[in-house]
Amino acid sequence: MAVATSTLLAISAVAAVAGAGVAVYGQQQQAKAQNAMLNYNAKLREQEAADAQRDAKIRATQQRDANRRFLATARAKGATSGVLQETGSPLEVMADNVSQLELGALEIERTGNIQAGQLRTQAVFDRMQGKSIRRGANYASAGTILGAAGSVSGNYAAYRGK
Repeated sequence: MAVATSTLLAISAVAAVAGAGVAVYGQQQQAKAQNAMLNYNAKLREQEAADAQRDAKIRATQQRDANRRFLATARAKGATSGVLQETGSPLEVMADNVSQLELGALEIERTGNIQAGQLRTQAVFDRMQGKSIRRGANYASAGTILGAAGSVSGNYAAYRGK
């Protein structure tokens, strides 16, 4: 039993359209899943950035507390040795120590801020990548649809040419 050419053409057209539909659906679902994953990663990076800044502030506070203890010990030792710390070289040394110790605490905060900034930048890049993937999937889907349309029209043209 022979199948009419028009029937084969119809089956071919339906198969091309159905295949294109499945491919488009797959492309869109894959892009949607990747976008969701990248957005989740971006949220994690933002949380890590907040944690990095908070941790740096805590470490800087701990450093400042240790600095105060160190300076109190230095003053106590100076006082027991009879050195007057309110004037002259001992005062200058103490002032220099205070500034150097504070610079250490500020460096801890700076490092935390830099790390937080890097994490926030990565979060922005993750979101941009997710949007780009979605946009790319839309173009790929359009290409799939156009390819299916070309296949159907080519088959039809070949049929009409006979």
